Amino acid sequence: MHCVSISLWGLVATWVVFGVSGGAVETSWSQMGLLLGLVVLWLSTMFAYGHRLQDDVEGLV
Repeated sequence: MHCVSISLWGLVATWVVFGVSGGAVETSWSQMGLLLGLVVLWLSTMFAYGHRLQDDVEGLV
């Protein structure tokens, strides 16, 4: 989750710099990095859901 948040903050910071400079800064970002970040975010969501299910089952027993 931290990798995704760092990537998103970097993207936001790039947009801010680009907007303040009037478009004088060239930016580039990796589509593969964005895809990898989304996959990591999805996996962390799945693990969190599995953890909640396990807690629910343990609470029933």
